[in-house]
Amino acid sequence: MNKKSFTLIEMLISITLFSIVIVFLYNSLEQSEKSNKFYSKKLNEQKNYKQIKKTFFEDIVNRKINENFSIIEDKNKNAILTFKTKNTFHNPFYEYVTYKIIDKNILYRIQSKTKLHEGFIDIVHNNVIKFKVAIKNKKFIIIYVKFKNGDDFYFNLKL
Repeated sequence: MNKKSFTLIEMLISITLFSIVIVFLYNSLEQSEKSNKFYSKKLNEQKNYKQIKKTFFEDIVNRKINENFSIIEDKNKNAILTFKTKNTFHNPFYEYVTYKIIDKNILYRIQSKTKLHEGFIDIVHNNVIKFKVAIKNKKFIIIYVKFKNGDDFYFNLKL
């Protein structure tokens, strides 16, 4: 018998195999999309953390040398850090910078004309649950920030 076409059974088997391959490809595509979202979210968080560190660094490196840091704690045991800096974002005469958590876990950078006075307010990050600052032997400043998502970072700088 001379066979010139596919039988119905052969067609059904090939369609079934093709469907199985498509299902596996779809699942792997879905997994790679989830992975891409996860890693792009992490990358954005790391960029934000790097920007925060850069802001701290520029403010502290450009501080007035003969001025000391003022570190007090608020009622939630978070630090309120104030010092004079030449790194001004808004007005060159507003040389005091204060970092503190004011409300709803938002870390603010307040640039003002006098110490602990209202002025230009910038949001550093909006998911901060803990902000601590310590001076070690008058040679190092250590800044610790803990975020709502569980991430945290230390910032060490030699004075």
